[in-house]
Amino acid sequence: QTKISINAATMSNPAQLYKDGKYDEAIARIDEMEAEAGTLTPQLMNLKGVCKMRTAKVDEALELFDEVLKVDPGNGEAAANKRGSIMLKGSMTADLANKLFRDGNFSGALAAYDGIDLSVANDELKFQVRNNVGAIHMQMGDVKSALVAFEQALEVKPLSVDTIHNKATALKGVGKMSEALAAFDQCISAQPDFYSALCGRCEVLAALSRFQDSVAQADAAIKCKPDEYRAYADRGFANLKMQNIDGALVDFDGAIKHGSKQSGELMKVYALALTLKADSLLNSGRYHEASEMYEKALSMGSSDDPSAGVLFNHSLALLHSGKKEESMEEMKHCTSVDPRFFPAWAAMGLSCLQDGKFDEAIKALTAAVDIKPEEVEVGYHLGVAYLKNNDLGAAVEQFRKVLAVKHDHEPSKKALALVEASIAYKKSQEAPPPAPAPAPAPAPAPVPSPVDTPPPAEPEPEPEPEPEPE
Repeated sequence: QTKISINAATMSNPAQLYKDGKYDEAIARIDEMEAEAGTLTPQLMNLKGVCKMRTAKVDEALELFDEVLKVDPGNGEAAANKRGSIMLKGSMTADLANKLFRDGNFSGALAAYDGIDLSVANDELKFQVRNNVGAIHMQMGDVKSALVAFEQALEVKPLSVDTIHNKATALKGVGKMSEALAAFDQCISAQPDFYSALCGRCEVLAALSRFQDSVAQADAAIKCKPDEYRAYADRGFANLKMQNIDGALVDFDGAIKHGSKQSGELMKVYALALTLKADSLLNSGRYHEASEMYEKALSMGSSDDPSAGVLFNHSLALLHSGKKEESMEEMKHCTSVDPRFFPAWAAMGLSCLQDGKFDEAIKALTAAVDIKPEEVEVGYHLGVAYLKNNDLGAAVEQFRKVLAVKHDHEPSKKALALVEASIAYKKSQEAPPPAPAPAPAPAPAPVPSPVDTPPPAEPEPEPEPEPEPE
């Protein structure tokens, strides 16, 4: 269909409306002219497209510029306006993506960023999109994809200190510690008081087992921002790895004082430091102090998932402090947390045996023997508990089980001989037998030993705040 040309004089009315900023009126006038003439010139279609851009109807503008270019492929004005529309659409989409990012809708933000045509975007938009895509991947736990995005952003702005820091954080996240250290060094060289970079460098040094250097770096970060918690936590991690438990506890207290009370990861490591300190107090006979320290450690950790080892050691501290009933309750708690925790079952059984609670002793010692049948002393005391409870058959069977594990276990040999002789004598006599041989006195019950607290794992530092959308 042949286009009907409209001269410049006819076009002047909508053009003036455009100049006056009356874009909707200009569009309406052009539509009237199209209805009157049956078609539009490329100039008017281009003007209408520009008005659509100004009213944020970018998709409609693109359709108009494409139509102009179909009629006039060499129309440079329409081509430039099309590129501008694509850039405007990208910018508008980026604004939407940024809002989704700030609202925590990471999947939606990522989809919006992916819809932006970066081939026609300016450097500012390219950088913003790539950096924010990296930040979203970090939030979603995809550190490898984040690293790629940060590297692409740095291709556009290689001196962006914030993005170098983001890259360093991602490198740390994928375990490339030497590269991360170099990137943090680059940040600090450009901005010596960059607190997050100072902390990141501290954490990398700890991961490289350079704990003394890590402490020194944390000192510098604390000097930079003494009211921020992260560097205190980082220094605590390094001190803990160097077995400076008292120093670690001071640092973790400092981290909590300065705002890290909601950090679950810090609470776990703080609980570990408290437990190690309590173990030391327990082993040195300072039972009351150890008990208080274990209680504090348990309150710092997850109350829904306490450590069976910590509960057991706490029970021993209570026991040695003269709080036997509380100790027994803690041992029961321990076995409810870990039904196969042998030391607690054995300690409960021995305590009940000494207190004359034979049924309870048999129950606890049976559980212990089921877990570790090779522990012959516990097996022997189970036999004694049966004997004290007048169950001679079960006692014989149990002493034989012990001797099957360790044939030269003398207490079991003697006990078995006495019980079997008593049973044989009863069977050989028709008249009422003399009083049975007394049950052998149980060998002294071994004093339960505390279990070892595992050494600290590689510290997992406080999560870093991710970049906000630009």
